[in-house]
Amino acid sequence: MSAEQKVAIKVYMSCPKSRSKAQKIAVGPSGVESVALKGDDKNQTEITGDGIDAAEITRLLRKKIGNAVLQSVGAAAAAGGDGDKKKEEDKGK
Repeated sequence: MSAEQKVAIKVYMSCPKSRSKAQKIAVGPSGVESVALKGDDKNQTEITGDGIDAAEITRLLRKKIGNAVLQSVGAAAAAGGDGDKKKEEDKGK
């Protein structure tokens, strides 16, 4: 069983149409649950899912869109992630 992970890929897009194309490409591989565009220029694609092949998605984006840079791969925060903070506050009291 693989843990849920979050991948951030910066894609240099030449036009707004490329954003929707990038989302369609990122959703394609197995294990992908959600894709969101982040950043000031909406040029960072954030992908969340189980067992994601980040290198494969980056390769596909480079092939179909253009320059793409894999920025980070890490564990996704659990839903309701405030639980750990509350536990720490309770210990301090």
